[in-house]
Amino acid sequence: MEEALAYCNVWASNTLTMNKRLLMRITLLLIAAGVAGYYFFPNTVQQPGGTSATSSATASDQPPELASTTEPIPPAIHVPVTILDSLQTYYDITSLPFTDPESNITVTLRESPLQARNPGANLYIGATLVGDVEGMGITASAFSPNGRAFSFIETNICGAVCEGFDVYLLNINQQKLVMLPPTPTESSEAKRLNDESPRGYEAYTYISSIAWAPDSSALDVTSYVVDYESSPNGYYRISPIRVWRYDLATQTYTLVQTLPEE
Repeated sequence: MEEALAYCNVWASNTLTMNKRLLMRITLLLIAAGVAGYYFFPNTVQQPGGTSATSSATASDQPPELASTTEPIPPAIHVPVTILDSLQTYYDITSLPFTDPESNITVTLRESPLQARNPGANLYIGATLVGDVEGMGITASAFSPNGRAFSFIETNICGAVCEGFDVYLLNINQQKLVMLPPTPTESSEAKRLNDESPRGYEAYTYISSIAWAPDSSALDVTSYVVDYESSPNGYYRISPIRVWRYDLATQTYTLVQTLPEE
């Protein structure tokens, strides 16, 4: 009797072990089938009416593209301009004084013929020699509203089709003549263009006008970059027109405005 019970227990244990092994094999087969189905067969979603649709991504399933936030590239500026049309050469104005109507102070530029192309001039307040300037002439000369300063644009020839423009400021009380630094953006734009595209002529900063602030504390300088083309022959503005304010106390520029293109 005991032997029969022992045999039954052994049989039951073996059967249980076999069932566990079989169950494990079935489980592994189901997992393998599921993985294979995931990769090799598209999943389907039952739609109303008994039809099915795959969950594969289609064009209509893709999220809408976001609108581009990139600013459009502005068209290149290429506007014909005329320069030097209001130039007063030192030859024309030598010994011809500029007089402030309020103070009767006179400023005189007398040609100094040391060079043929850029003769330069000596500058006087009354009969007192204050300093000298280079170039071939000036434009936009004006006294400050308080009569304590005199400003002008000096023009020089740097090549066959190259001109330079500098703003000079004369402190009448101190009898001191200084040249203002170039406007920031235009000078860097001209340098970059000349470095990237070396040609027989250079782009440069053109100072089109200067104007005193009503309280004489600053000078507004209008400028842009000019380039030259031999065919068709002429000068072209290739940058926006900007108005800079030069503060006499801090000796720094501040951008006042960029004029819109017409």
